[in-house]
Amino acid sequence: MKNSSMKKIFFSAIAIVAVFGSYWAYKHYSKLSLLNSKIQEAIGKDRGLTETILKIETESGTISYQELFDLCDKSVAIRTDLLVELRGLSPELDSDIKDSLISFINSENELVRSKSQAYRKIMHLNSDQEYYEELRGKWRNSHYSVADVYQPTMKKKVIDLVENAKDLVSNLDNFYKQYQLLTVKEKNISELMEDNGLEFNAVFSKHAKSNLDFVEDHRKYAELMLSTYRTDYVFVKSNW
Repeated sequence: MKNSSMKKIFFSAIAIVAVFGSYWAYKHYSKLSLLNSKIQEAIGKDRGLTETILKIETESGTISYQELFDLCDKSVAIRTDLLVELRGLSPELDSDIKDSLISFINSENELVRSKSQAYRKIMHLNSDQEYYEELRGKWRNSHYSVADVYQPTMKKKVIDLVENAKDLVSNLDNFYKQYQLLTVKEKNISELMEDNGLEFNAVFSKHAKSNLDFVEDHRKYAELMLSTYRTDYVFVKSNW
């Protein structure tokens, strides 16, 4: 009789543990499912933001510099808000998907900032060259008695021009390295998402040509500026 009672207690305990275990597993699965659903939403937003920036060279031929800078700033701001949302999603759950996406989005923001900075240098370089050539033309055509008036501004402008060209080369090299790294990261994270039943549109590989052409074309332009104005720059720096 005693053994029979003990068996009943034992099997009742097992049943209770099984019920609680099933409840905990269901609750954990529900949280994980909700987390992945939110992550999928975040991926959709991020992919749209990123592709807009990557398509600038091919689809926004008439965009102004200010519009481009505003677009990049807005993209970074929205993506930063997205990062805050992602970090706040189910913090009690360990998620390689969430952690990988957060790291990836941070890297995307760095790339967008790098692209924006490169375009700022391009804008300044264009302006510096135009102004310097305008001053040099006035200096050459002016009477010798007033020619010296232009020289201080010319000296400053040629220094700005060459140093902006150097900075542009550095910015473009940085952008190129970041783009290549993100292309690899994108492939890895795409495979991780696919393994977990999530969709992830690869945009870096899709728009690689236009973005790497952007780097090559403007690097050539910067190097042309360095070659054209290096002699003036060296002379000014040595006689400043």
